[in-house]
Amino acid sequence: MNLDRRKIAGGGHASGFQARIPAPGGWGGCQGKPRREGGRAVPRPYLGGRGFLTWAVALILAVGTGSCSSAPPSDFEALLALARQGNVNAQFDVGLQYYDGKGTARDETQAAHWFGEAANQGHPKAQYNLGVMALKGEGLARDPAHAESRFNQAAEQGNSLAQYNLAWMYHTGQGRGRNLEQAAHWYRRSAEQGLIRAQLALGWMFQQGQGVSREEAEAARWYRRAAEQGDAQAAFNLGLLHLQGTAFPRSDSEAFKWIHRSAEQGHPKALYQLGGLFFAGRGIAQNFLKAHIYYALAAQHLKGEESERAKAKHQAIAQFLTPLQLAESHETVKAWRPTSNQNQE
Repeated sequence: MNLDRRKIAGGGHASGFQARIPAPGGWGGCQGKPRREGGRAVPRPYLGGRGFLTWAVALILAVGTGSCSSAPPSDFEALLALARQGNVNAQFDVGLQYYDGKGTARDETQAAHWFGEAANQGHPKAQYNLGVMALKGEGLARDPAHAESRFNQAAEQGNSLAQYNLAWMYHTGQGRGRNLEQAAHWYRRSAEQGLIRAQLALGWMFQQGQGVSREEAEAARWYRRAAEQGDAQAAFNLGLLHLQGTAFPRSDSEAFKWIHRSAEQGHPKALYQLGGLFFAGRGIAQNFLKAHIYYALAAQHLKGEESERAKAKHQAIAQFLTPLQLAESHETVKAWRPTSNQNQE
């Protein structure tokens, strides 16, 4: 298993909104300086409520300490000797090398042991990593209560990933029990550090009134913060709030702005909504050609009845187009690619 990768799965929908929460950012190095972190795709269970909603816990391991230990990273035996002497950063690095199989054979049990040694000395990344391993049952028995305890230790030290995971566990009741107020508290702590995943989750909490009072304007504020960092789901949610006018006075132009931004990143429901905005001329000049294009793209990206609905609208609009426009639409759809999100966690 490779570390330092940023793909974490999620998805779902409820009442027209979705909360596919993107991967979180990472924890800083041993001196508190930001370092890139990452993980791998780990789908998580559905959460009950209005419709259903998929939440993803951040099951990723924090990476090494850089120059914090005195032994060269490739000299595993020297690093192990330091770890046995109680050097907390060496203990963390040994755990990481055992987990990743670099410099030594991969051994999850030994990784958990050395992360545990460092965690017991208060190393926040080791606490977080041990929580991940306890939640996944890697190197030790799967124990959500133990995972929650370790996430709590790291969260109290300001680890935004641990704060998010702790919130997720309170939200879903995966640890010692469900507590929506605590979930909202820790989502906020993580969101205030700029974690997109947490900002999106907190927005959803405010929109649904889970653990906090129902405040769509506050939901919109957190969606905006995530959307401004490039998150497609948050942009779509924010666009719908502008379109519906429930959080603030309706603004078709703002709705178009955020839904268009989401659609260009390939969000299926945003593609469908954008087709409707172009067809009706809401927030933008009416344009049947672009409506035809976006309904075709929506039909390709949606599934089941939603895809069939988009296909039907795509076909119905064809009567308003010339043969040249139909050819242009076909070529545009064929060549279209979603824009990349450089700020994606």
